[in-house]
Amino acid sequence: MIALSRFFLFSSTYLVLLILSSIAAAETEYFSMITFLITSLAVGGWLYYLHKIAIEPSPGLKEILYVVLFLTVFTTIWAGFNIYIQSDYFVLD
Repeated sequence: MIALSRFFLFSSTYLVLLILSSIAAAETEYFSMITFLITSLAVGGWLYYLHKIAIEPSPGLKEILYVVLFLTVFTTIWAGFNIYIQSDYFVLD
């Protein structure tokens, strides 16, 4: 049951962030990349706090944050790659 609730937390957090940033990206080209970059930095800072400052961190919380950090970093790279592909610098001959 705990594994199922973690999976729901991972997927729901990521999907909500992805859907909202995709909707807003219709107006601004860099919105998805910036949103996921800021989220990655915030989650990375939270993990740093749990490893270096917190006295008794929760191992389940660190596991959740590592998965969310991986997803947000991957999505940041993917959004940046898509911006590059849609730019004038990327030309297929």
